[in-house]
Amino acid sequence: MHAVPQSHLLLDASIWPEVAEGATPPSAQDLVTLARTAEEAGLFSLSAPVGAGHVDHAECGIALAWIAAQTSRIGLISGVNMAAEHPYFAARRLAALDRISGGRAGFVLDGAALRGTRGREYLLLMRELWDGWADDAVVADKDAGVLIAAGHVRHTNHVGPHFRVRGPLPLSRTPQGHPVLTVEAARAAEAEGADLLLACGDAETLFGLRKAVPSGCLLARIGLDDPGDPLIGDLGHDDTAIAETLEALFRDGILQGVSMRWRGVSALRRFVDHIAPRLLSGRPRPAEGSLRDRLGLSRPSVTAADFAGAELFQGLSA
Repeated sequence: MHAVPQSHLLLDASIWPEVAEGATPPSAQDLVTLARTAEEAGLFSLSAPVGAGHVDHAECGIALAWIAAQTSRIGLISGVNMAAEHPYFAARRLAALDRISGGRAGFVLDGAALRGTRGREYLLLMRELWDGWADDAVVADKDAGVLIAAGHVRHTNHVGPHFRVRGPLPLSRTPQGHPVLTVEAARAAEAEGADLLLACGDAETLFGLRKAVPSGCLLARIGLDDPGDPLIGDLGHDDTAIAETLEALFRDGILQGVSMRWRGVSALRRFVDHIAPRLLSGRPRPAEGSLRDRLGLSRPSVTAADFAGAELFQGLSA
């Protein structure tokens, strides 16, 4: 899993509030302003939940593509509604975001949806589609009249109990190969190869999860303006106490970061302006590059040799 140095702290925040159905969503300019503010503050990533109380996957894709064009470093982690979005379209949307952002895309899979064969097949199929192009498939040799090398793109030809997809995706291998995957820590076993783990609970619960899942980059999900939050709800508006509580969990090796959810924009600004600076003070920032680079994750490579026995796309010439 992760290889993030212990000295680094990963801070993530939702790009839009936890709102009821029918509430007015933030404007495009509001989203960009929030994203730029978070990036300048040193946050590692922004998350965009989808589904009940949030936008749908199509709106999420448009919003994150817009933000990607207006930012340069911050990670962009998209929700995936596995009940409403087909894995082919989810894989294509995330691959496009990774391309647009220069390798800053990630995604979150709902823990409940990962239960059973459908959830595992969903994730497997997305990875098969991302691996449908060899890294060197695009030749773009004008003199030879060759755009795509023969034998370097394969048809997925996936036939499973829940999905049938021929493939391939209509875009070449993206900067990261696979966008960074986030799942609930309690569902890590159902999502083999998860890169970031989310957990919600008090300090004792988080400690228990860390013992149960000793590897992996664990982030605590907190609600800064939620008085019922099990970790910081009792601390109210004491930003120093909140930072100290989180710092202690980080220092003890239980957490590697925090994922903050909010209802009012004032809570997001508190996190960015007051809590994040306390937590990040004196710490090195993760390395530049893709989201995988910053997490110390290797990029999965694909060569034409990996396609032995597969039905191949025979290239494209001018």
